[in-house]
Amino acid sequence: IGPVGPTPVEDVLAEAARLASEGDAAGAAELYAAVLAEEPDNATALAALVKLHLDIEDLEGAKRFLAMVPEAKLK
Repeated sequence: IGPVGPTPVEDVLAEAARLASEGDAAGAAELYAAVLAEEPDNATALAALVKLHLDIEDLEGAKRFLAMVPEAKLK
């Protein structure tokens, strides 16, 4: 039997989502970036960064993060 409960990455993703929901886009973005430093193809972090950029109407930033999503995760 493996570990029970969320992984450290899942904890960071949950905290980032909480910050984003409270309007702290910069804080959330920092945490999502930290996740990507550990797991560059983490689709949850990439999708969240795309959404954060869309929320602030930064279409180019959203496109940059969308382009980082591995092809296999788009299906």
